[in-house]
Amino acid sequence: GAYFDHESETPGLGGKIKDDPAFRAGCLPDGTLIGTLFFSVDEFSCAELGYVFSRPHWGNGYAAESARAVMADAFLHQGLHRVCAMCNPETVRSWRLLERLGMRREGLLRENLFFSRRPDGSPVWQDTLLYAMLREEFPDGQKSE
Repeated sequence: GAYFDHESETPGLGGKIKDDPAFRAGCLPDGTLIGTLFFSVDEFSCAELGYVFSRPHWGNGYAAESARAVMADAFLHQGLHRVCAMCNPETVRSWRLLERLGMRREGLLRENLFFSRRPDGSPVWQDTLLYAMLREEFPDGQKSE
């Protein structure tokens, strides 16, 4: 499987992942960078999970393996209440992964973010699907008090 490292340089993130504790670099045992994992906890004991893997490594189970491990740690060791994830509705493989992980689709956020701009500078808005899971819904998770 892959492992995650704070020290790796990650193109596109503007520096080293170790500068932001929410990011981990996904690496193969030989050190090859294959993607990034994002996990940020807020003040309400909730976390947001995100992942990006390079196309040559899609379909190998690395995203599922890493997301399951992070969610297990979040619920079983950190005692977090909720983990959510968002994805582009057009990225079927991503929302299917979230559903395989047992996350529930909570809604569609219309034009809530953008990653690019048109030549005139206006944003190219994008919809987002919101998925989540509560600790009590995670296998071996305990019922919330």
